[in-house]
Amino acid sequence: MATSFSVKALLAGLGRHDRFLEPWQASSALKFYVIWIFNYITALAIVKSAVCVTILFVTSTKPRLRVAIYALLATTWASFFITIIGTLLYCRPVSTIWTGQGKCAPVATFVILGHVATVSTILTDLGLVIVPAMILWDTQMKKQQKLQALALLSFASV
Repeated sequence: MATSFSVKALLAGLGRHDRFLEPWQASSALKFYVIWIFNYITALAIVKSAVCVTILFVTSTKPRLRVAIYALLATTWASFFITIIGTLLYCRPVSTIWTGQGKCAPVATFVILGHVATVSTILTDLGLVIVPAMILWDTQMKKQQKLQALALLSFASV
């Protein structure tokens, strides 16, 4: 299913410069782009949440790190909802994004949404590297084992 979606998006013109697209291709490419945004942020939130929950099981005896993980979870889901709601409310109706028939907020609004998503992604990625490092810092393991465990626990940041 994902392959056919990708093929349809490419045939519609996603990834090409606008100057090379027919009007119907530009419209279809924007529609596929909006669908991609929703799929991407949903997958991102689910993967980061799964990693946070996994780390929560490891940090059962460290209350301060648990608070940090809950903060990462809250930031991840707040960013998810801001991006989803912001994208849905950017144009009325939503189809205006690809049809041009309707009214949209200024482009600066969409740029701000992008910045919010980017900053929260960077912060949560950084947090999902730092928290496992703090967990492993005082463990009695060989250095190579610590690095392997850190790489595994920091999977969401990759």
